[in-house]
Order: sequence, then structure tokens, then C-alpha cells
Amino acid sequence: MHIKMPSQFVSKQFKIYNLKLKEVKTLQELTRPNIWKLKPY
Repeated sequence: MHIKMPSQFVSKQFKIYNLKLKEVKTLQELTRPNIWKLKPY
């Protein structure tokens, strides 16, 4: 059985993946300064 993947679907999946990566990056950037703030010195 040969399934041909439409390029639209692939690009959509890729965009979703990229968005998730960006979300993770921004989450890390947001939490990093907070960790520094929590340090007692």
C-alpha cells in the first residue's frame, strides 16, 4: 500500500512542530530569569 503524503499536510505538521519548538524556547527564556531572581544572592 503506497500512501502519498500531500505537501500541504507535511508543511502544516512542520509548522506545528516549529511552533512547539518556539514555545519551548520562550518558556525556557521566561523561566531562566525567574531562577536567577529566586537565588538569595
